[in-house]
Amino acid sequence: MSDKIRRLVGIILISAIVLVSCEDIIVEDISSDTVLLRAPADNIVTNTKKHLLWWDELPGVSQYKLIVVSPDYESPSIMLLDTLVTDNTFEVELNAGKYQWCVSGQNTGYKTSYNCRTMEITNE
Repeated sequence: MSDKIRRLVGIILISAIVLVSCEDIIVEDISSDTVLLRAPADNIVTNTKKHLLWWDELPGVSQYKLIVVSPDYESPSIMLLDTLVTDNTFEVELNAGKYQWCVSGQNTGYKTSYNCRTMEITNE
């Protein structure tokens, strides 16, 4: 094989490796997407203390930022939870009061805006 052909084959192989590797570093822009919250329903009033917070998985998301505040996200007096999770569910136990829970999807380059729901836990 001539030197020119060896160089050409080498360049083609290196180019192919670089192109395949680039797919791994391309991050999906999820900034205009919204995490769809499933349960509990918005504005629920219940005496149940334990709740499974549930949302749809969003393509391109590697983790979810979950916050639970009281009474609401706009004017929180208490931040009860601020965590990153990889699953699309999270179990939480809450005392009587008004709460808002919010979820944002994230990956290595982008994040969605928060989607929030409100709930009230009663002593009854």
